[in-house]
Amino acid sequence: AEVPLDSDCKMLSEAEDLLKTWTIYMQRDEFHRALQKATALHGLLPDAVDFKVLVAKTLVYIKPTKAVTELSQLFHKIGDDNEKRTELILLQAKAHFFNNATQEAIQILTDGLNAAPGQESPHLATLQRQILQFEADKQEANALFQAGKSHAAYDKYTRLLGATVLRHNKA
Repeated sequence: AEVPLDSDCKMLSEAEDLLKTWTIYMQRDEFHRALQKATALHGLLPDAVDFKVLVAKTLVYIKPTKAVTELSQLFHKIGDDNEKRTELILLQAKAHFFNNATQEAIQILTDGLNAAPGQESPHLATLQRQILQFEADKQEANALFQAGKSHAAYDKYTRLLGATVLRHNKA
């Protein structure tokens, strides 16, 4: 049976409102509210990969372990869409990073960069450099602390936390 046009218009309007609200909540770092909107969008069209990506994108910030699982499942559903694959790689690396699994994040980005020679994504390369720099700075801060230079270590850790929050908010 075919769905009446009125129903399609209403669902499209509802999806548009949910997406706008999701975007606002993400910009405000209100991730739990954003997750509610992304889940509602996914409920409207359960087979729509883009809405599943919105759910995973939100989970990266509040439940990174669950986001990794969701993203792994999405890789099988996107086919040969390189743009979508790049987005999923970025999200998966961020989820690992926010889950304090820096080495895994670096490996995912390295694998992503090596997967398509000549078609490298500048986003993957930039995030990889940021995470590598973060890891190097963290090691430097740890060395300062172990050397008894607690004030210098504190300053370095404070800058690292600020960098993490900035990257977190820009996503």
